[in-house]
Amino acid sequence: MIQRIQTLYLFAAFGLLVGFMFIPLAVINNHLVTTSLNVFGSHDGVLSGLGSKGMNITHFLSGMVSVILLYSIFLYKNRNKQIKISMLSLYMLILIEACLCFTLFIGTVPNSIISYHIAVIFPLVSAVLVLLAINAIKKDEALVKSNDRLR
Repeated sequence: MIQRIQTLYLFAAFGLLVGFMFIPLAVINNHLVTTSLNVFGSHDGVLSGLGSKGMNITHFLSGMVSVILLYSIFLYKNRNKQIKISMLSLYMLILIEACLCFTLFIGTVPNSIISYHIAVIFPLVSAVLVLLAINAIKKDEALVKSNDRLR
C-alpha cells in the first residue's frame, strides 16, 4: 500500500487539506478591524452574509474531501473504485477553490484590504496531486491487465 506512488500522492493531498483547514487563509484589513480568516470563518464581521455562507460551504467540503481522500488511500485493492472516489474528490477540490474565490472576492466588506497567505492555493495543489494519483492508478491498472493477458 505505502510503496505505491499514488498512495503518497493521495496522502500528500490529504495533508495539504488538513493544513488548509487550520492555517489562516488571508488577513483582512477593514480600516477599523484587522482579522485573520481561516476555513472556519472570521468572527469580527468582516465577511458579509454571502461570504460567511461561502466559508461554511468551504469548511464542510474540505472536511468531506479529507475523509474521502483518506478512504481512497485504503481502496488500493479495488483500483476502479479508487479512481472513481479520487475523481469525486478532484471535483470537490475544484468546488472548494471556487467557493473560496467567491468568498474572498465577493463576500468581503467593500473597501477592505486583503492579503492572502500560501494556504489559499492548497486546494489547487491537492487537486494536482489527486490528478497525478489518478494517472498512477490507471497505469497500475493497465499493468495488472497486461499481466493477466500473459497468463
